[in-house]
Amino acid sequence: MILLLLNLFSCNAKDEEILKGDLVFKMIDFASAYGGTDEQIEELNNYLYSIQGDENAQDWESETLSYFSKLKENDLFESPYIFVRPDHDSAIVTVFLNEEEFTKVKEYKRSSLMAESKKVELVLEVKKIDSLLYFSDNVIDVTEVEGDTYFSK
Repeated sequence: MILLLLNLFSCNAKDEEILKGDLVFKMIDFASAYGGTDEQIEELNNYLYSIQGDENAQDWESETLSYFSKLKENDLFESPYIFVRPDHDSAIVTVFLNEEEFTKVKEYKRSSLMAESKKVELVLEVKKIDSLLYFSDNVIDVTEVEGDTYFSK
């Protein structure tokens, strides 16, 4: 029984990992329905429903449906999010947060950071959803340091 419990805890511990990287700003990107009005969210849901099973759907529509379906499966459809450029990689990842953790990073503005030649370094405990999607309910550290703030179009 003890071995079974230890095995169970070790499996759960492997689900979480530490992600270190810089906060990234994207000019236009809608990674979730966060901040949308009830009408906008209903419109998005109607659109997703309309392309579900549509044999004539374009590739980008199928990818959009798959992406938002993944968010719904993980209860992230209306969650706040940030973009992070991990230290070890040049790929930008999307990290969904709960509201409490989001308050730790939402105050930062790209224009202010760039004007002061600063960037924001993050350390987060994350659960990987897929290769470029993560969830965090524990922002371990947020540090404003000298450097270039990365942004993407």
